[in-house]
Amino acid sequence: MTPLRSRASDLSFTRAAIRLGISQSALSRAIHRLIETLRQALDDVSERLAAVTSMRS
Repeated sequence: MTPLRSRASDLSFTRAAIRLGISQSALSRAIHRLIETLRQALDDVSERLAAVTSMRS
Protein backbone atom coordinates (compact mmCIF):
# COMPACT_ATOMS: atom_id res chain seq x y z
CA MET A 1 0.00 0.00 0.00
CA THR A 2 1.32 3.44 -0.86
CA PRO A 3 1.78 6.04 1.88
CA LEU A 4 -0.87 8.30 0.37
CA ARG A 5 -3.42 5.49 0.01
CA SER A 6 -2.75 4.34 3.55
CA ARG A 7 -3.15 7.89 4.86
CA ALA A 8 -6.40 8.31 2.97
CA SER A 9 -7.89 5.07 4.23
CA ASP A 10 -6.79 5.61 7.83
CA LEU A 11 -7.53 9.36 7.97
CA SER A 12 -4.58 9.67 10.35
CA PHE A 13 -0.87 10.09 9.68
CA THR A 14 -0.06 8.24 12.89
CA ARG A 15 -2.25 5.20 12.13
CA ALA A 16 -1.08 5.13 8.51
CA ALA A 17 2.57 5.21 9.62
CA ILE A 18 1.98 2.35 12.05
CA ARG A 19 0.28 0.32 9.31
CA LEU A 20 3.22 0.99 6.95
CA GLY A 21 5.80 0.24 9.64
CA ILE A 22 7.46 3.66 9.42
CA SER A 23 7.59 6.72 11.63
CA GLN A 24 4.99 9.44 11.33
CA SER A 25 7.70 11.91 10.34
CA ALA A 26 8.93 9.59 7.57
CA LEU A 27 5.38 9.33 6.24
CA SER A 28 4.96 13.10 6.37
CA ARG A 29 8.22 13.59 4.46
CA ALA A 30 7.18 11.04 1.81
CA ILE A 31 3.85 12.78 1.30
CA HIS A 32 5.56 16.17 1.17
CA ARG A 33 7.94 14.89 -1.54
CA LEU A 34 4.97 13.54 -3.49
CA ILE A 35 3.15 16.87 -3.25
CA GLU A 36 6.26 18.73 -4.46
CA THR A 37 6.69 16.30 -7.37
CA LEU A 38 3.05 16.76 -8.37
CA ARG A 39 3.31 20.53 -8.02
CA GLN A 40 6.32 20.61 -10.35
CA ALA A 41 4.58 18.36 -12.87
CA LEU A 42 1.47 20.55 -12.82
CA ASP A 43 3.60 23.67 -13.26
CA ASP A 44 5.24 22.06 -16.31
CA VAL A 45 1.84 21.21 -17.79
CA SER A 46 0.60 24.75 -17.14
CA GLU A 47 3.64 26.23 -18.89
CA ARG A 48 3.15 23.96 -21.89
CA LEU A 49 -0.53 24.83 -22.11
CA ALA A 50 0.30 28.53 -21.91
CA ALA A 51 2.84 28.12 -24.71
CA VAL A 52 0.34 26.29 -26.93
CA THR A 53 -2.34 28.86 -26.18
CA SER A 54 -0.03 31.76 -27.06
CA MET A 55 0.92 30.05 -30.34
CA ARG A 56 -2.74 29.82 -31.32
CA SER A 57 -3.38 33.54 -30.78
